[in-house]
Amino acid sequence: MDKKTLCSDWEFSEPSWTPHANNCGDSLIAFIAMSNTAQFFCGITQSAIADCFGMTDLPEGAIDAYKAYAPRIHAVAVELIKKGDVHGSGYYLITSELARHYFL
Repeated sequence: MDKKTLCSDWEFSEPSWTPHANNCGDSLIAFIAMSNTAQFFCGITQSAIADCFGMTDLPEGAIDAYKAYAPRIHAVAVELIKKGDVHGSGYYLITSELARHYFL
């Protein structure tokens, strides 16, 4: 996947830490992906951050990892949006399983 091309028309909000997010089964880093006038609620679970990037379970470590790997995380979020793969929580949610599937 060409991550640069995939996200060229997208903007992303600043991330926020959401402890024990409803219906996600985990804490997550939430962000909004925007394309033209459309907005999509996205997130990556704390488990996916820890599994993929080896960060601690602390919110600060998760936010630091998100910022360090934001282009990769955003590319997967855009791919989920394009496929319409929305999680039951209402987020386009990157779980550990999806992170492995997309080689995050």
